[in-house]
Amino acid sequence: NPGKFSRWYGLGVNIFSYALTIGMLYYLALTVFGNRQKALIATGLWAFSLGAVNMVMYIRMYCLLTLFTISVTAFTLKYMKTGSYIALFLAYLCFILGGLTDYIFWIFGFFLTLAFVIVRFRHHFLQAFTYAAVALAGFLSTCAIFPTTYQQFINSNSLSRRATNN
Repeated sequence: NPGKFSRWYGLGVNIFSYALTIGMLYYLALTVFGNRQKALIATGLWAFSLGAVNMVMYIRMYCLLTLFTISVTAFTLKYMKTGSYIALFLAYLCFILGGLTDYIFWIFGFFLTLAFVIVRFRHHFLQAFTYAAVALAGFLSTCAIFPTTYQQFINSNSLSRRATNN
């Protein structure tokens, strides 16, 4: 409703993002450990941690950002292990949505892409090149959708930096 504020608007998005993050974290942990019990323990340790609960209660973009960070990592590992183009496409979508959530996502995206390329370059050059191209396409798509993304990322006079210097 215009002109009406309720904390539940923000908490609703955070709770929904938190629930999806728990599911994606379980999927990621299952991919990493290959064991349901270990994946459940790892997910539970994060889900019931003070940091995770605080992230949900603090109405900012961090819960949504965590969802896209965990998701792009999970889909990247899936693509690395199976070569699935569906996983690659989902990683692309996560690159876009994460970049639209906050420009600092691209710092993580850069290092995730760099790590992927370093690990896969020697024996799986085409896969490394394809992944790097998809990550770059995600960044360019984010810039096309929200052109100030690039300026916010490189400009030291961005609004958020000026606000924190007060």
